[in-house]
Amino acid sequence: MKVGDLVQYRQWQEGDDQIHTVSLERRGWEETGLVIDIGKWQLGKKTFPQEGILFLNDRGQFIEAWKGDLNVISENKNKRNRQRCVDYWSVFSSISTC
Repeated sequence: MKVGDLVQYRQWQEGDDQIHTVSLERRGWEETGLVIDIGKWQLGKKTFPQEGILFLNDRGQFIEAWKGDLNVISENKNKRNRQRCVDYWSVFSSISTC
């Protein structure tokens, strides 16, 4: 999995928070989007490098997910496009934190 890949979050499954208890903006199940950043994933006190995935869905929402909960639908094999995704995200994130 890499920046620029198209991914889909898995379906809700037993053991997840009950759907009705999760606010609409936090429900990521079955969402599809473009990977824009890869970083660490934290579970309790443990940290897993390169397993936290941030993707952007078709409604412009950012969804953070664990790599193991995502399926790659389409790989971005073009290195130039991959770099553009990284560049765009760098510009956007610097503007949004001002």
